[in-house]
Amino acid sequence: MDVLFSILSREALAQIDLASTEILEKVGIAIHHVEILKLLDSAGAKVTYDRKRARMPEHLVRESLRRTPREVTLYDRNGKERAKYGSGRLYFSTGPNSPYILDLETNERRIATTRDTEDGARLADGLHTIDVVYALCTPQDVPF
Repeated sequence: MDVLFSILSREALAQIDLASTEILEKVGIAIHHVEILKLLDSAGAKVTYDRKRARMPEHLVRESLRRTPREVTLYDRNGKERAKYGSGRLYFSTGPNSPYILDLETNERRIATTRDTEDGARLADGLHTIDVVYALCTPQDVPF
């Protein structure tokens, strides 16, 4: 069943838009990948390489949004459409990609492993109420 709805008013969306562009321009975002910093720098962002920070002027944000597709479709491993973000439909997915996990046997928080990520993916894949499976945790036993 498709669910179409809007939670925020146009005024609220405009306020979020204004605050977001102001934060991107004045505070910026931390980016720990030098190639991405170089791309943003060449596109017109104000990049501070030693602080790994990029500040994006409003015109760059607006142009990037203008070029971004209004909808993004995700497909499953068999090529079947699973989600069309931007369509107004509500989708349920897993997350939030934490470096920690609650151990089901000890009931204690611990560092996530590759096995935890695999187990979480298998579990979520079997749940018919989940539309899109993202990593439940980020394994800490592999190099980044």
